[in-house]
Amino acid sequence: MSEHPTDAEAFGHSLSPYRVVIIGGGVSGALTAVHLLRQSRHCLSVVIVEPRQDIGLGLAYSTACDDHLLNVPAAGMSALADEPEHFLDFARRHLKQVQPVDFLSRKFFGFYIRSLLAEVLEKSSEPAHSFTHVQDLVRDMERCGDVYKLSLAGGEDIIADTVLLALGNLPGRRPNWLHKLPLEDRHYIHDPWSRERWSQVQTAGSDILLVGTGLTAVDKVLELTKETRSSPRRIVAVSRHGLLPRAHLALPELNVPPLTLPENTALAALHYLKRQAGQKADWRLAVDGVRACTQEFWKHLPVMQKRSFLRHLQTYWDVHRHRMAPSIADYIKGLQGSGRLQVVAGRLEMMKLSADGRRVDVVLAHRGGTKFEPFSVDLVVNCCGPQSTPRAIDCPFLTRLYERGMVVANDTNSGIKVDGLEVLDGAGHSSRNLYALGPLLKGALLESVAVPEIRVQAQELARLICQRAGKN
Repeated sequence: MSEHPTDAEAFGHSLSPYRVVIIGGGVSGALTAVHLLRQSRHCLSVVIVEPRQDIGLGLAYSTACDDHLLNVPAAGMSALADEPEHFLDFARRHLKQVQPVDFLSRKFFGFYIRSLLAEVLEKSSEPAHSFTHVQDLVRDMERCGDVYKLSLAGGEDIIADTVLLALGNLPGRRPNWLHKLPLEDRHYIHDPWSRERWSQVQTAGSDILLVGTGLTAVDKVLELTKETRSSPRRIVAVSRHGLLPRAHLALPELNVPPLTLPENTALAALHYLKRQAGQKADWRLAVDGVRACTQEFWKHLPVMQKRSFLRHLQTYWDVHRHRMAPSIADYIKGLQGSGRLQVVAGRLEMMKLSADGRRVDVVLAHRGGTKFEPFSVDLVVNCCGPQSTPRAIDCPFLTRLYERGMVVANDTNSGIKVDGLEVLDGAGHSSRNLYALGPLLKGALLESVAVPEIRVQAQELARLICQRAGKN
């Protein structure tokens, strides 16, 4: 546990601090803490409960792989919405010859977030503010009158006036496609980000099956093939559509003229976007041009339209919207050309341990036809990516909140129901001082996982919480 010094007497009288507990210490939680400490003029106690040693990294930025790059140019990655060049200026102080169009490493961005929090703690304008990192997990939470009691896995209880759910990207449950393969078998990795699990398997000269072809799969391909000591012989990546994230322009356009989507249907909006793309020098200019209006457009879509989009069109939107850095895209293309990486559109028809137990026998059913492809691999890796659907997540704490009705699935069943950023309970009522941001807002918002969206949410949340603290 680390703590920033507190001195309530600096206010001229003794005050009980307004207690804010942030569950989750990734980028969402760290940025909210930053804004709270910058904005509040009241006696404030900010606690982040995060099992990791470092605050501000989360899943994406805790990588140790230098080849994992940001999928947004440096000019677009400021953590502070009101200081658009903040990250770029930081990078130029620590790295040589950084350009606005450069795609920097995710590891460096994690260093940036940690440095920002440390700077805010050092320069906090109010000496009565306190900041504490509790390195633990929240096991349970209940409402007790006007406050929340959080029970930690280590046995400690924490009382909070306001709670923020900043859980980040959540792991999924046992997938349906696993069939007869034992979950803990040496041939299967459920959590692709588990360093401990990867240390237990041998990948050199192996054949590997990645289930999923999104950004998670791309990250794993980079790790597996860039480290020659562990490089596999062949990698097969399969998903229902077989789509890889598209590539950014080699020299991304940073000042894209905004477009406005018609408030009609999701399909009509995509047809409009396609027409706009045909009129521009590159389709990416059209996709980036609607970024400023997608949230408002999504708000006005009927629920059935939202569900239809998430079911049928989400994949196509994601691969065009969340793109790979050009250097990574070129590298992946080279692997495909050499035959070391095969990307397949289809489904897993069958998967089981081989008769001798040394390999995994797989049958792929190719999309759109009757072709069935049998082959064997040494290792299967779940690269389906994070989950937000209540039934699909593997998060005991959040599951308990669902069971008690403290949170409820939103109308698209892809995240939790909120009013703005305030959580709604099972009866549709405000949960009073319980907020959420980031991936939990999927469905309520079209875009809620990237830094440009999260930084705005964090700033707004801090404003709302500071208002509550002022009335306390």
